[in-house]
Amino acid sequence: MIVALIIMIFIEFKDRGVIFGYPSPYQLRKYQDAVWMSPVYILRKYHGYFIYWAVIFTFWYHPMENTFGHAFGFAHTWFLMLQGSLTFTNLHLNKYWRFTLEVWVTLHSGVVAVQTVPNIMGKEIWPMFVFGFAMAIILTQLYGLPFWKNIPSWTRAMPVAVYTIIVVTSYSFIRDVQGRPFTRLQEIIRIPGIYYLILLIGWLIIVAIAKLQRISAAKGINFQESKEGAPSPPPRWKEVLVLLATVTTYAVSVFLSWILEYIDLKINLVVLSFIYCFGFTLISAVFGSFLLEMVIPLRRARPSSS
Repeated sequence: MIVALIIMIFIEFKDRGVIFGYPSPYQLRKYQDAVWMSPVYILRKYHGYFIYWAVIFTFWYHPMENTFGHAFGFAHTWFLMLQGSLTFTNLHLNKYWRFTLEVWVTLHSGVVAVQTVPNIMGKEIWPMFVFGFAMAIILTQLYGLPFWKNIPSWTRAMPVAVYTIIVVTSYSFIRDVQGRPFTRLQEIIRIPGIYYLILLIGWLIIVAIAKLQRISAAKGINFQESKEGAPSPPPRWKEVLVLLATVTTYAVSVFLSWILEYIDLKINLVVLSFIYCFGFTLISAVFGSFLLEMVIPLRRARPSSS
């Protein structure tokens, strides 16, 4: 689900930026055609393929137990399924509804950590999840809500101040295994650290792919054009090759997941989360490039001049 949340940053980028609502749509106006904006356009158009695959996969293969944490998790899955069924409706685009879909993971992860992972290495880990995901809310997700456009920009410091007070107060009571306060304060940056690092990596991967596509298009490596100047369908062999590459990409992701499960690596939870997120991001970007090869030409054909 973390990768789905990262995709949401791409989708909402033009409206709320990345940090505190910046860069704003006005600041981005002159970069509309820049290559580095290609991830935004690609994922805004094709995000459903990735998010809903992840949702259905989670629904079928995620373990279910009789706990509130799992109930919250499956409720999140159902909300996302509902969002998929609302495509092309006003509710699908409703900012408050989409905000709920993004921040629900904070509640879900906190309850799961309290109920099913009560103690790791002598300490409770719910603060890492609750305050970690809450930091992403304060830094990014909150500023997509419409009311921020009607109030002064300095008010964006208020959620940060409230969050800081709550965190500092909470960690004065949250102790480490030696009973010391504040020593665990660094754990709140782990989840947002993964969050924004994967965002950066995914962005660079998609930009690199888009750049290569533009280079190949400029060199004439493109679909053949018909006499009317419109792009003709790709050759059958190319369709088959791209389809095989797509299936192979998915098979590789499943195989790597099985390998990690089979050898039972003893890895830190945060590191393991990063590995999974990075792997899925890389594979999704490669899969996306194959998908684009199937559904759109690399370059629009120019009408022939008479």
